[in-house]
Amino acid sequence: MRVMKLKKSTMLCIALFLIIITLLIEHAYGDVKIVSTETVGEYPLEAVKSTVRNDGTHKRTGTATLSFLGSGSEIGSINWFEQESYPFELDPGQTTTFTFNNFIPTARKGWKVETKDDVGQTSTWYTWDGGATWSNLTKKQSMTFESPFSLSNLTIPGSVTFELAQTDMINHALNFMLPEFFGGGTVSLNFTHGYGEIFFNNTARADMVLFNITEWIMTYTEFYLPGRGWTGLNEAITSPESYGALNVTSGEMSMYETGVYLDNFYSQQNPLRYFIFYTGTVDFISNIIHLEGEGAVYFPQIVGGIVVPIDGFALLVPYIGLASTIMVATVASSISVKRVKRRKEKQ
Repeated sequence: MRVMKLKKSTMLCIALFLIIITLLIEHAYGDVKIVSTETVGEYPLEAVKSTVRNDGTHKRTGTATLSFLGSGSEIGSINWFEQESYPFELDPGQTTTFTFNNFIPTARKGWKVETKDDVGQTSTWYTWDGGATWSNLTKKQSMTFESPFSLSNLTIPGSVTFELAQTDMINHALNFMLPEFFGGGTVSLNFTHGYGEIFFNNTARADMVLFNITEWIMTYTEFYLPGRGWTGLNEAITSPESYGALNVTSGEMSMYETGVYLDNFYSQQNPLRYFIFYTGTVDFISNIIHLEGEGAVYFPQIVGGIVVPIDGFALLVPYIGLASTIMVATVASSISVKRVKRRKEKQ
């Protein structure tokens, strides 16, 4: 008798445990999402407005923060300057709009709005020159190459045209993430060749030179798109809006680049768009340039905001928990029925 009671108690505890786990998992999933971000006024802007929605099934508390792209960044990183933060409390399905009024424009015209809720879920919206929106920083690129023109004999102001061969590239790495509708994951592209034109100009500072990328086309190897196939060679065409700065004394360099990728699947009418912000150094003696960059690749099928991956297991967990609970309860009931039946047979 005691053994059977122990089994029943154990099974009831397991059932209760599964119910609690199911409820906790249900509470943890379902994000607070930034569904839109807009600006007020012309640049320099008057304010930034961001609309946030709770897509979960439980109340969410958290913080929404506006940050700006810093005027100075360490090599290989982007320095964000936090400006304004507001707390929020959202019921399921509730939407609210935050207005950030203390907008401080920087030379790089970049800012981001980020939310973080009580279960650690984050949503981020990046905005760059002219209102282009991006999701997460999903692109990283590192380049060390010998400059195809002399860095110590520049004519300023003036332009230089160049061709960059594969033999000029000492080290190179380019990686970016695929969106969820292509299965996610990271792809790597290798450099093959490039060419372009850069215009250098003086500034009020004797040690600082500004440059605009009049033309810069880089060709990279193909990568595989699930459900479509190999892309063929990828041609990265830099926008003339790209620019940078070079300190001719220290050799420190920064560059903001935006443009499009073209391949067999993405044409000029429907390209992959990208941006990247580089920091690095120039060696005027060896003529070597080293750049580290972070940015994002924008796939046309995604419309603004942050892309939230669909976790199939997370969607099934509540049902798995429910099924497990029913199963345990059924087994316990079956054992009880058998026990009662045996008692009657003995009587």
